[in-house]
Amino acid sequence: MNLDPARLLLQHGALVLGAGVLCGVPFFLAIVLGWGPERTRAWRVAHATLLADGLLLLVAGILLPTLPVGRGLSEALAWSLVLSAWAFVFALGVGAAAGRRGLVPWPPGWNTLFFLGHAVGAAGSAMGVALLAVALLR
Repeated sequence: MNLDPARLLLQHGALVLGAGVLCGVPFFLAIVLGWGPERTRAWRVAHATLLADGLLLLVAGILLPTLPVGRGLSEALAWSLVLSAWAFVFALGVGAAAGRRGLVPWPPGWNTLFFLGHAVGAAGSAMGVALLAVALLR
């Protein structure tokens, strides 16, 4: 199956945006039920970041067909942002549910996996946004 990069960004953008909206439920509960500052912070970060990331994918998907770029750059841009977004869904959403931040890879185990999720998310975002900037500057 040969999926159009713009459509890929739009589809995954909507799903990641939905994940961000869903993270608003435990964020609300953390505030109302007084789950403590760390759990509240974790859900606030997951909620806000995933909403922003979903919107980034949607905007990139809307812009991509209008940009003078080849198929290779379009696919690299789309896949880097999509992989980044899902890595952040895992690191932030699942990390908040598990009560782990994943800012350092130790102690080994879940924290290491969440750290890798953050690393993949950051690298993919940097690459995708750089490619988008290159495409917009052409």
